[in-house]
Amino acid sequence: MLCVVAWPVAPTFGRTPLSDQINAEAHYVAACGHMARSVAEARKINAEAVALEIQNSVDYVKAYYERRHIYEEEWRKKHPDQWTLESKRQEKIKKRVDQQYQYIMNHGDRSMTDMLNWLLQELSNSTASLQYVFDAKSPLQPEADLKLTEQELGKIRLTDGGHEGSRVVFAAGDGKVLLPKWPVGLRGHECDAARDSFDHARDAVVKDVQAMHEVSSESQDQLMRAVNGLFVALDAAYPHNVLEDSSKFKEYRVAKGFVTSLLAAANRAIDINDPSVFSGGLRFQGDSLFALVEHMHRNGLQFAPPEPGGEGIYRTVFTNLRHMYVDLAREQPAANGQ
Repeated sequence: MLCVVAWPVAPTFGRTPLSDQINAEAHYVAACGHMARSVAEARKINAEAVALEIQNSVDYVKAYYERRHIYEEEWRKKHPDQWTLESKRQEKIKKRVDQQYQYIMNHGDRSMTDMLNWLLQELSNSTASLQYVFDAKSPLQPEADLKLTEQELGKIRLTDGGHEGSRVVFAAGDGKVLLPKWPVGLRGHECDAARDSFDHARDAVVKDVQAMHEVSSESQDQLMRAVNGLFVALDAAYPHNVLEDSSKFKEYRVAKGFVTSLLAAANRAIDINDPSVFSGGLRFQGDSLFALVEHMHRNGLQFAPPEPGGEGIYRTVFTNLRHMYVDLAREQPAANGQ
């Protein structure tokens, strides 16, 4: 039997050298086209990759600043700036004055004094309130005005507005500075000479101001020595064995703080060198609360904390000033509507 084997035969495009050359050139051209297409696709893929990298970098920056913004917002909520804190404080004060005034009246002398000074500033800084206070024809005035007796004016203490610990304080009814109300610890006979020395030094300062409109260096030194003498006399009156008694130690601490504040007030009075401070020119000579507000506004004065026994008149003054402030808050929208 005859077996036939079929061998694969390579395709032939011709049997001449020219046909082989044409075939080779055709493959070369096809290969060039394929390469050009591959290069174009590679460039497209590369461009897309670069674009994605750029977009990723942009998204990264956006995400960075968005995260930073979120962090700063949360940080500001926990750490507000001074203006935000002040705005919140003012809103809180207004709410307390308008709705929670019982809290102020029962929260201590310091809180009462701060609220009185806040009301004083609010009333002094408003044109409408000044007209309300100083216009005798105001229909609201009789409702909030308060007649003040000499005894009550002696319990209302005013200050020139110096910093805490270095302010000049005086009674509204006399206007005399450095006229101390001696605490128990300085009333003993051991301190008589020191108190007399201070009174003499203070009188010398007042005489200098009245005569020369300034404090001489001798009077300044004498006043400082007198204040230091109060420290020495106080320490001598309360030796260590006496301070073992808790009540005596409390008297000593109160008296020591009083002399320290007296020293600061003396330095403040000498530094400002204002004749009206020593001569009693800041004395209030009226008899009504509105006139007192006008006097304080014109002289740049503030309320100082009350001394023991003066808390009652401070509550009365606060009630009347609050009444005036609330009435003004109601009257101003009505006036704007007209």
